[in-house]
Amino acid sequence: MLTITNTLLPLIILLLAGYGMRRTGFLTDGFWIPAERLTYYVLMPVLLVRVIGPAELGDVAVFPAVITVLSGVCAMALGLWFAGRGLRRRLGGPKYTSVLQGVVRFNTYIALAVAQGLYGAEGVLIGGLMAGFMIPTVNVLCVATFSVVNGERGVQPRRLLKDLAVNPLLLGCVFGGVLNVADLTFPVWVLNSLDLTAGMALPLALLASGAALRFSRLRDDLSPALLAVTGQFAVKPLIAYAVGVSLGLDQMHLVLAVVFMGVPTASSSSILARKMGGDHTTMATIIAVQTVLAFATLPVTMALLGVT
Repeated sequence: MLTITNTLLPLIILLLAGYGMRRTGFLTDGFWIPAERLTYYVLMPVLLVRVIGPAELGDVAVFPAVITVLSGVCAMALGLWFAGRGLRRRLGGPKYTSVLQGVVRFNTYIALAVAQGLYGAEGVLIGGLMAGFMIPTVNVLCVATFSVVNGERGVQPRRLLKDLAVNPLLLGCVFGGVLNVADLTFPVWVLNSLDLTAGMALPLALLASGAALRFSRLRDDLSPALLAVTGQFAVKPLIAYAVGVSLGLDQMHLVLAVVFMGVPTASSSSILARKMGGDHTTMATIIAVQTVLAFATLPVTMALLGVT
């Protein structure tokens, strides 16, 4: 229990600090919007480059864990699609896409922060590699669903490939892998500069995630929020656990795979909903509810996995 407390409590404090700063007006949107942009486009990619670049990838048995997390994501997306015709009629297309994003996407910042708290740099490395495969997968699933549900002319492969090609987190993973293969040597001052930059990523990301929380429409959006919570915190982790055990994952890889399945959905989900005709207000409610509840469900998940 001490490990769980020491891992999650700092994250909760930073999230609450960000929420409090925005609510009190201590820091307004004039700060948070650029901060989110800085984190997404600069700090997090640098962190991934700095972790993956010097890693001994030959010693990291990460691919069974990658299969595990991709199985969880794809199973949830397909299950919700094939079983959700009545759900789409009841909620309407835009709200349905919010539920889908709520059970498919994941908050990279919180997942990597938990990985770092549990296993240090090795946890960030494994988590970063899993994220590198999950990011394009969830984007394909979400964009394809938006295109079909909202009545566009099917999935637009060119647009989808363009979105993936400029995703900064995916680019960070790719660039880190290139540096790893090239085995380049950099001056100490360059490495120290990258370390300082990477060190800002997770704290600022957590503060910004807290500032983004919105609870104003909870009563109106209770039904889709509960569906998204059940899928994200119960069904998807159970699928990942079953797949991971069947693949023989060791304790660390199994814990990280299940944790990545059990973190709240990405805070950027509301942006995609706004851009592609979804219900961005319902999406904001789902993000807020999941982010708060995650810190009740994650300790239970980690304890069941043997983390003490």
